[in-house]
Formats: sequence, structure tokens, C-alpha cells
Amino acid sequence: MKIVRFLSTHKGSSSKDIHTEILADDEYRNVHIRQIQRDLIALEEEQLLISEQDGRDKFWSIRKEWKNILPETYSGHQLLGLYVLKSYLTQFKGTRIEKDIDELIKKIEGYASGDVYLLSMEHNVGQMNLARINDDILIGSVEAVRSANWVSVTYHNQTENTLKTYPVFPCRLFTYNAELYLISYNPKYKNYLALALRNIRVIDTPDCPPDNEEEKHHFDEAAFTRERFGVFADTPLKVRIQIDAEEAPFFTNRNWHPTQTFILADSGDSILEMNVPLSPELTTWILGWKHYIKVLEPRELVVDVLGYLERIRERYE
Repeated sequence: MKIVRFLSTHKGSSSKDIHTEILADDEYRNVHIRQIQRDLIALEEEQLLISEQDGRDKFWSIRKEWKNILPETYSGHQLLGLYVLKSYLTQFKGTRIEKDIDELIKKIEGYASGDVYLLSMEHNVGQMNLARINDDILIGSVEAVRSANWVSVTYHNQTENTLKTYPVFPCRLFTYNAELYLISYNPKYKNYLALALRNIRVIDTPDCPPDNEEEKHHFDEAAFTRERFGVFADTPLKVRIQIDAEEAPFFTNRNWHPTQTFILADSGDSILEMNVPLSPELTTWILGWKHYIKVLEPRELVVDVLGYLERIRERYE
């Protein structure tokens, strides 16, 4: 069976290739290549394998008629990916596509049975609830990205409490802080918007692209991530943050922004440098690390952090 599993994903392998794979398993480390060769001949006689002669070597493959009934094999990393995917799919419970998602989960269960990945630990506070998003908007957003066509969206701006309708080109969906967003190119300002799906009221398909725009827009992922720290977008500024030596390994082993660099200070602390917009998400992120980090520059960000700290202190007086 181990030979068959290997050949199911390694067409045209030699007996030496197969033997090397077998020896990688401690349970079979004493298996001689002659045993492999005898097993291959036996499987060929049973009409399961076919071989091709090339000089003195034979190369083995599974017959076409058997491929569809053989179980797929996965590496450890691929198997973990299936468990993570299965866990994320459960977030569609309560939506219009719940039945279809359940069928997909059952199919994945055939290869990755049981529960391994606990999604709730990733979003254990404020976990995303897709059921609160209008089904037509959820499905419409997915189809808009897949079809890669211009759309017209009517969007509720929470800050201004207004409804606005404008053309956008849908590029990707992403999640941030338990919120599902539609990345859309805005032709008026030549930038990208992050539209919360729960605030989209209508998605329509116009007859033609906006004036002076091509039929398709190429999504510039680098530009989208470069001008953000979280969801909020603005002109990036150089930010320098001092990190206590005891917490530095946690920071230096993670990706916070595409522009990040770390410098080791004489004190043992680390200096994080990155070019990011001064966004509410950035300030919240800084405050969340309490006294372990300190903003060095720009001064505008220092003042912003101190202002929040003062307002927090006042609430407790």
C-alpha cells in the first residue's frame, strides 16, 4: 500500500526512488530494494501498475483505470492546511450557503477527519459572525471578485451616517479584527477602499466601466498593504518604536508591516522602524503593548498616544 500511495502522486518513479521513500519511514528502514522490485512486479502482474523500460531502468506508474479510486495522499503540511480550511468554513454557519458549506466540510472530512485546529482561539474575542451580513451582499461580493467586473456599491458611512453610491472595481476579500472587508479600487481617487460587508447596502453591475477606465483593473497588493497598518489608509510616515529587550523576540519573529526593519540598540532593546500611516489601528496596537514599547518618532504619534492615555486616566477618576 505504501508503494501505491507514493506512486499515486509520483508518476514514473524508479524502484530506487520508491526505495528511498520507503526507507524514510523508520518502520520500513530494513526493507531491501530487491523486496521493492519483487512487490512492483507483483503489482504489475495484478494489472495495478505499468512500467516503462529506459535502458536498464524501469519507471513505474499506476494504471489510469485505477487512479480515480485511489485515496489521495497528503504531506503533514497539506493535512494541516485541510484542518485549518475546515475550521474556517464553519464561519459560514447561519448564511444562505450553509448547506453547500456543510457538503464541502463532509468531503474534507474524508481526508482530514476529526477536529485539530481550534479557530476560536484565533478570534476568541469578537469572533467574526458572517450570519449578520446580508446574504445577497455576501454572495454578491464573492461573485463580484470572481467575475472581475466593475460594480456599483451603495455604502453606509458609519462616521458620517450617510449613504453614498459609487463605482468600484472589486479586487479581494479579507478579514481584520473579526470583520469581513471587500477591497475595491476607487477610480475617482485612484486608491483602494476597504469596505466592510455589513455596511454595503446594494451591489449592482453597471453596463460599462466608469469614464476613462479600462474594463479590468490589475490589483496592486503591494500598494494596498503599503499604505495601511490595519484597515485605515493614509500617507505613510516613518515610525520608530523602542521595544524592551525581554519582549523583543516576540516582535522580531513576526511580520507587522512590509516595510519593517529591526535594529538592536546598545541597551539590548530593539528598535522597530516602518513606514505606515498614523491610523487609529496603529495607536490601538501601541497602547495594547502597555509599557513594553515606546514611540520614539514621529512626535505627532507620541502626542496622540499620550492624549489617549490621558483620556483613559480621566475616565477612572
